[in-house]
Amino acid sequence: MGVGAMILIERENYDPHVVVKFNPKAYVNLSTIVKWLDKQLVPVIESHPTLLVLDHFGPHKTKEVLDTFSANDIIISMILGDCTVLVQPLDVFINRPFKDILKEVLEERLDVIEGEEEEILLADGRLTGREAWERFSHDRKEVLVVKAFWVLCISLPISGAFDQEISVKGIDSTFLINGLQNWQEAGGLEEHEVELDEGEDENNVFYEENKHF
Repeated sequence: MGVGAMILIERENYDPHVVVKFNPKAYVNLSTIVKWLDKQLVPVIESHPTLLVLDHFGPHKTKEVLDTFSANDIIISMILGDCTVLVQPLDVFINRPFKDILKEVLEERLDVIEGEEEEILLADGRLTGREAWERFSHDRKEVLVVKAFWVLCISLPISGAFDQEISVKGIDSTFLINGLQNWQEAGGLEEHEVELDEGEDENNVFYEENKHF
């Protein structure tokens, strides 16, 4: 059975609220980013001002993507090369409580389907992930995200009036604040990124949209 046939069979188990993208090279490119913006992000934010954090990746900076951000009142915060470690707590703020909820949902689901075939359990796991995310959202966990953006200096006023609230684990706050305030004199950081051959990658992307959504 070919990969395409397997994907068509597997899609029957997708949650109707989930959109799945496949990319054999394991990273996004311009095509997948544009589709994500047009079909998922922009409809959700409904023209509300939005702050979006992205890594310093080539396709994130193309004219088409930047124009989409501008047209939809999306302000982007680019994480420069070698600075990812500074904002890693953003993942922790979301992943830790989400995984706790996912564990609860899995335990509940396992109690219900105990004794069922393994194939049924694996298929049901997709629904479990969606249910856990809904609980995460309903528990107002966005407060954690807002706090993370604040203490990591992503959403602080550019004036520096609240720089004293910056807190990055493992880095002396005074050293970090002084570095941020003097960045213009110190010069910019070198960019380390992987340049993509978009012509090649566009032909290797499979995009699957769940038509039930």
